[in-house]
Amino acid sequence: MRTLEVYDHVALKQNTRLHGAITRTNGEPDTPRLENRLNLAHTTIPSKVSDEFLATGVPPAGYVYVKWAEETDGCSLVDENDLTLLSRAFQVGDVVRQDGSCMTGKVIDVDETYTLAPLACDREVAKLLSVEQLFPSCSPACASHPPLRFSHPNPHALIYNVPSREIKVAQDVVRGDYLTSDKWIGLVSDVGYNVVIALENKSVVVVTGLGGICLPLEDNGIPLFNMFIRGDATRKELPDFANTENTYGVPVEVLRPGDHVVINHGPLREGRWIRGSYDPKCRRLGVVLDVRAREVTTMWLVNNRRDKSNASTKPRCEQSIYENIDTFQDQAQLTLNKYVSVYDSAKMPSKTATITTTLHSRTISGYPKDTQSVLLGLYIAVGTHVRFRDPTGAAVKYQGSEQNSHGRLTRVVSVDYPDWDFNEFIVVDMKQKATVLWQDGSTTTSDSMDLHDHDLFEPELQPTNIVVMREGMLQRPTASSSAVSFETSEFNEMALFERPHDLMPQKVGVIQTIDPRERVASIRWYRKPKIELLSSGRNLSHASHFGPIGDTVSDVSLYEILPFPFFNCLPRDMCVLADLVKVTRGQQAYETGESVDISLPTNSTSPRPGIERAVDRELSPISIAPWRMPKARTEPNGAGPRDWVGQVVATGLDGSLTVRLGAAQHCRDVRMDLDGLLACIPGDRRDMESVDGDLLDVDNFDVDIEISDDSSDDYSDADVEMGEVDDLLLDLTPEEADLIHKSHAPILTTVPPEPAEAPAEAPLSTTMPPGPPPQFLILDQEPPADQFGLQSVSSSIGALKRIAKEHKILASSLPKGQIYVRTYERRLDLFRCLMVGPRDTPYENAPFLIDLQLPERFPEQPPTAHFHSWTSGMGRINPNLYEEGKICLSLLGTWSGQHKTESWNPMATILQILVSLQGLVFVKNPFYNEAGFEGYEDDERYIHEAEQYNEKAFVMARRFTKNALVRPPRAMTDVLAWLYLPHHPDKPGESLLGTIISQGKLLIERSESARARNDESLLDSQGEKDDMTKVFLRPLSRGGIVMLKRTIEELQTELNRLTMVESCDRDGGGGGA
Repeated sequence: MRTLEVYDHVALKQNTRLHGAITRTNGEPDTPRLENRLNLAHTTIPSKVSDEFLATGVPPAGYVYVKWAEETDGCSLVDENDLTLLSRAFQVGDVVRQDGSCMTGKVIDVDETYTLAPLACDREVAKLLSVEQLFPSCSPACASHPPLRFSHPNPHALIYNVPSREIKVAQDVVRGDYLTSDKWIGLVSDVGYNVVIALENKSVVVVTGLGGICLPLEDNGIPLFNMFIRGDATRKELPDFANTENTYGVPVEVLRPGDHVVINHGPLREGRWIRGSYDPKCRRLGVVLDVRAREVTTMWLVNNRRDKSNASTKPRCEQSIYENIDTFQDQAQLTLNKYVSVYDSAKMPSKTATITTTLHSRTISGYPKDTQSVLLGLYIAVGTHVRFRDPTGAAVKYQGSEQNSHGRLTRVVSVDYPDWDFNEFIVVDMKQKATVLWQDGSTTTSDSMDLHDHDLFEPELQPTNIVVMREGMLQRPTASSSAVSFETSEFNEMALFERPHDLMPQKVGVIQTIDPRERVASIRWYRKPKIELLSSGRNLSHASHFGPIGDTVSDVSLYEILPFPFFNCLPRDMCVLADLVKVTRGQQAYETGESVDISLPTNSTSPRPGIERAVDRELSPISIAPWRMPKARTEPNGAGPRDWVGQVVATGLDGSLTVRLGAAQHCRDVRMDLDGLLACIPGDRRDMESVDGDLLDVDNFDVDIEISDDSSDDYSDADVEMGEVDDLLLDLTPEEADLIHKSHAPILTTVPPEPAEAPAEAPLSTTMPPGPPPQFLILDQEPPADQFGLQSVSSSIGALKRIAKEHKILASSLPKGQIYVRTYERRLDLFRCLMVGPRDTPYENAPFLIDLQLPERFPEQPPTAHFHSWTSGMGRINPNLYEEGKICLSLLGTWSGQHKTESWNPMATILQILVSLQGLVFVKNPFYNEAGFEGYEDDERYIHEAEQYNEKAFVMARRFTKNALVRPPRAMTDVLAWLYLPHHPDKPGESLLGTIISQGKLLIERSESARARNDESLLDSQGEKDDMTKVFLRPLSRGGIVMLKRTIEELQTELNRLTMVESCDRDGGGGGA
């Protein structure tokens, strides 16, 4: 079982001096290249394991990647069994669970305490910084103090049990911080630092940037298993670095005061000398005195929409938080820039501050009771450098033990550098208690080591989440301009992901509790919500209002409700607030039936941004180029009050948000309705490195189809004239050659206009073919409007002979009755594929539509695939099939795979892609297709999640059947009619649709019976449990039964209707029922 997680603080059992934080696990790899890290083998690792890790960057199962607290100890791949867990830390808003429980919960508060080591308690550092105060060592009187869980050279000097509220991160600005001006809030994407360094001759220089600086490293005999070296140094047997400059070094990612460094001559020559001057004869060894942010690159994200004046003009991208960063001589001279400031997420309201309330008039009930003491988190890990917020108060509080000075805070002063403050501390240990609001509504506080992170690929709903009911929701296609309008219709799952729609839910509520086993939520409903979600739920219209929360609470199936991005702000999210006066005025107008727009200035016509997730583009890697502004523009925004921006502290069971105004003149909390929110920015910045591969390779599947190694199949990307086509296609039949001529006469040179809404297809009953339709067919018709790739340029002529070979393979080798493929005479590069879900899986008998588009350089490049997802916001039906249509498959080039042989190559075929999808995506236990979970089928920790996923996928797959029958996709209507409708109207049960209905009824009946007997045995698709090779479902939950019953009833109604239409057509009675 996987026990260790990213960010865990661990110590090496064999050498407890080595302690640090886990940065990668088998299930949570991060992306920085290993070549930029110092990787030391502090333990013995089998060469096969280390080779695999160096090749993929992902620790093999049972191993983790640890960054040790001391920079010169580097990083190591370590067997989990060689580590001791010291502490685990969560942030407010994280989702967690406990061992042995299927229930998850949300962290609503954390209480952290730290053990701090003074910077100068290391005797070598104290010597480098010219600090005379030496910290005494432990004496026999210190024996009463509990021992550390790891080794430290001087426990006597450590400061123990320091609460998180008393400290702050020592570095002034880091990547991921927020900058605020009076009109804008932005995310720091990069920071350039000035490093103040004292050399051995006591001269002091300011060096720009970290380039040319490294940490000297002794050759202590510990093996390297790879390392990137900066400068001219290499690893070899060398004298001690204290006696020579000829040394090797560690590339620096961060520098802090007290670090011993080696500097190249270039930065020294170009540096700004505070004391002394450049001397090429002086040794290049020095010590860091200070590190200050010089230039902060900021992505300005959201402006103060209350302000009508100049709010739309972004500040320039490069900012400095100091006015005199290029001229200061010491720390005391630094002057802060009054026009921009760093948002302090750890700032707390004063003890006398009160919570401002802008809620609709109602009694505040349930969580949260009080947020004044909630600390959102400092993103502090072991090794972080910190300072006390109140150094004077800390000196009074931390006097050490009564017997001696063990644990006393001692202020240090440098003899040679008295103008620099070295009262900085290093976090060497931490403990955390987390308060959790569980799905059943209970709250507990416990040691965080008793909890596990539950950050799965699809987050579970939690109490305080705002959701809408699917039933009764209306929709209309999103108009591209105000001059275009569409009619409103009933909510349609199939249309939702074919193009953006505006949604109008009729019921909106707040989750109070969740029963995770029964898949049922208790929801408190708003009284009269007026909600219009734009662009499939990403934005909120101007006229939307939630209004007051009601007292009605009811239980609904989790499969009947939908969350949307706008609704669910999370703790630590940054947000922009509307004018509180206007909010109150709007609430009063709402109560009287009037319509007042409180979200934007009156002269604005742009859509309300809502929780558009202002950094919806991935935070990492951050692309700053589009945000760069001309440096010539030097006029900053004027200084002013910043009470328009804050950070979410808590979300309430009454639909309220509590927002902390940390940039205001007086920090305070405001409790408000969502009506007062203008925009929100996701706030989790612990891992700024994006993992573009939370995908699982599913291509370890061999297809018994061979393509001869014929050089005639290899075509370059060179242009081929139409006159040469005949020479290319001499070995094709006349019919095939004619099709290729048609498909490229003329070749598309322009992109056609965006297609309009696809017209509804004729009822399936009118398209029933006289016999089984061919599994592969070239259609003499234009591709349908929803065909993926329709607007792309057709494949080059050089690929057409290969396409013809693909046709031959598809026509003869598709699995009978399981996969159907269509292409088009005029667009042979486009394919539409219908796949019937394999038996004895959650996808059994359901139809799945996949489009393929061959690129211009096919077969050198793989096809692009698009999955038509009809899940209507319920999440992915499979970890490899994304709602927006992306398919994760290494054969398609959308996943790197573990071996090069799994990737696309010119000899691979379309048939291999389709059979791989069928055999390795639509599987019995799809939960384990997710990256990081492969191989954990026997891990008890994930059995409940896997079983829930199977139930959800099964229920959703039945709805796929309904969607395909109600609105059949064009080019596949005859196939759907033949597969799913009865061939004889008098025998409606003798059809695949009839089978789905009858099996669904049996499954519901037998699930209810099993639940009554507390029988948790696995069942197949019709509730049988005798054949263990067919079972894949636990008895359906109460929520699953509710949703499946509704779907089966809808399918029965559709079967009756289609059967009646077919009967009328057969009797000459005309149209539909």
